[in-house]
Amino acid sequence: MEPPHSASQDAFELLALTASWALTTAASVAIVVRDERRLTPLGRERAWPAVSRDCSIFAFGQIAVVVHFIRTRRTWWSPLAGLCWAALASLPSVALEIVLSLLLPGAS
Repeated sequence: MEPPHSASQDAFELLALTASWALTTAASVAIVVRDERRLTPLGRERAWPAVSRDCSIFAFGQIAVVVHFIRTRRTWWSPLAGLCWAALASLPSVALEIVLSLLLPGAS
């Protein structure tokens, strides 16, 4: 049987989860906004309006990145490109987890 968590461990886990979500969301927004600036006029017509884009990213995270690439490209490689960019959006969160596990081995 595992010993119970202390309140400080629970607070640390909540902080780590929140930081991870914030990093992933910020990276997803940056990727989609950057991509929208480089789209053709037809791709811009297919893209979400800014408010809808932001809501979908905050609600669905990296799934919205994949859907963005599918909506704006409509080619056979769109889902693959979206998956690659979604994986890239998760790298800051993974880096945070690695750093936290190295600095505080018992916390994770």
